[in-house]
Amino acid sequence: MSKKQSVNINKKLPEQNIRKQQLSSKNKTFFSIHAAIKITLFLGTLLLYGRTSDYDYGIDDKFILSAINNTENSFSGFLSIFKSWFAGADYRPISVLSFWLERLLFNEAGPGISHMVNVILFGVLLVILFDFIVICRFEKEENKLILLGFICCLLFLVHPNHVSIVANIKARDNLLSMLFGLTASIQLIRYFDEKRLFRIGLFIVLISLALFSKLDAYAFIIAPLLVILFFRKIDRKKLINALKTISITGIIVIIILLFFRSMPNDEEYIFSIGYDENPLVNNDTLVNRISLSLTSILYYIKFLFIPFGYYFFFGYNQVQVTGLFSLQNFISLFILISFFAISIKVYHSNKIYLFSFLFFLISIAYALNLYVLVAGIVMDKYNFIASLGFCLAVSSIIIDLYYSDSLFLKKISYFIFPFIFFTFLGFTISRTNNWKNSFTLIEKDMPYLKQSVNANRMAAAAYINLALAEELKPGANRVICDSLIQTGEKYAIAGLKIYDKVPDLWELRGLSSFYRKEYEEALGYFLKSKEVDSTYLSSINYVGYTYWALNNIDSASFYFKYVIEREPVFNYAANNLIDMLLQNNRKAEADSLFTVFKTRFPEDKWLQRKINSLSVN
Repeated sequence: MSKKQSVNINKKLPEQNIRKQQLSSKNKTFFSIHAAIKITLFLGTLLLYGRTSDYDYGIDDKFILSAINNTENSFSGFLSIFKSWFAGADYRPISVLSFWLERLLFNEAGPGISHMVNVILFGVLLVILFDFIVICRFEKEENKLILLGFICCLLFLVHPNHVSIVANIKARDNLLSMLFGLTASIQLIRYFDEKRLFRIGLFIVLISLALFSKLDAYAFIIAPLLVILFFRKIDRKKLINALKTISITGIIVIIILLFFRSMPNDEEYIFSIGYDENPLVNNDTLVNRISLSLTSILYYIKFLFIPFGYYFFFGYNQVQVTGLFSLQNFISLFILISFFAISIKVYHSNKIYLFSFLFFLISIAYALNLYVLVAGIVMDKYNFIASLGFCLAVSSIIIDLYYSDSLFLKKISYFIFPFIFFTFLGFTISRTNNWKNSFTLIEKDMPYLKQSVNANRMAAAAYINLALAEELKPGANRVICDSLIQTGEKYAIAGLKIYDKVPDLWELRGLSSFYRKEYEEALGYFLKSKEVDSTYLSSINYVGYTYWALNNIDSASFYFKYVIEREPVFNYAANNLIDMLLQNNRKAEADSLFTVFKTRFPEDKWLQRKINSLSVN
């Protein structure tokens, strides 16, 4: 090497070191900015939703309680979670597992802990969401990208659409499905950027966890492909490889999902959607499905843009099936076509809008009553993942205005974000207050749900069941119990006026009469419930219970046995029959029944508890 070359190399070395130092300094700066944003988002979540730790259980949290109360804190209890379907309706073992672990770690299951876990999960979700936006590289400039991520996450934090997810314990399945789904998408996008095979394995594990939390996570299998198509430079060969990878991993995930979903179901019943849940049950035609899907998507768009009108249940006949060419369907089509046209028009200057529009449609597709019917027709919680598309698009609009050459548009950006942020924040705080317990929510929402048969049913059940529980307590206040029964019966009557083929509503009327010791009237309501649905065993058990109260032992025995023959476990009817026989000094019959039950339910813990309680007495 010549002296001249040596000098040139020595001159270059300081320059390279300076560049490395500058790069390292830049990375540290951006790292500190990212960390500050993430801390802000997490603390913002605690500030906004932390007070829910003082809230009680919500209106549909009974599904969680019933799932956990019957699951032991043991390895066999752990395994049973993966053999059970959530409320007999869907396979969500990871969601149930989270509550099981919560009870195991804190030695109790209570609303305060469960609410706080939801809040923490939402805070973590926002942190992951920020990472997702940065990794997707929706903006080429680093400053724009960070600003986009921060604004989008802030909007996602304060959007009123999300209160029913964070403040509702049962909605943890939505939180987990999106949290695992976003993390899975990040792994798949990084695989395409880095070509490290282990990220495919991580994607499969994470997306499986997401789907086992709730099936709405399917959107995060498609989202990475959209990111690659829109925000990565790819040739035909790379595109084919991307499609192959997505296809192979998708097939693996589907195989895993089908394997676990094929496991034996330990649930006592399988939930099926009724006419009161969705009117398409009795009017299921292609035209009606298309019409209701257009109506449904209009509701979901409304949930995004209008920060109120969120209720705990819609259902029949709150959302009505209209003609295909109704005004609301035309409005829905007009909005969708307009959004799509604008997204296509600005595609070359900003691809985020088309991505956001497609992500929204893909995420909400399952809840449109088109290829599958959903309970309640529409629910704001179905819109949780899909709302990310809205937050991304709005954030991009704000940034486009801020970086515009027009001073006027720049000034508008100064106004538009604070206006949206504080408007959403105010409605979110107000809506969160309504979720303190079932009754604060019912009283707030019921004036707007007068056409919903199921909302009336749920309201009636909340009041009547509370009255019956309070009545059993020592020193119960009869005046308060009477008032609760009266309120609950009012909702039951209102529900029957909308649709009188709901067995639960007749049962609730029967319970109201039974509470007042009007046994003949109660018997008529319970029999009416049986007439409406002969498979609804709860009301048939109450027929037997009412005959018992009327001292008609033979009739009571007949109806208790009718239920026992159809129940897969030792349940209320069997327990009632044993108690009735013992009360009437028919011990030989009771002993004979125990022999039958031991043979039929050899490992039933409730039967064993009954035997133990009687042996102690």
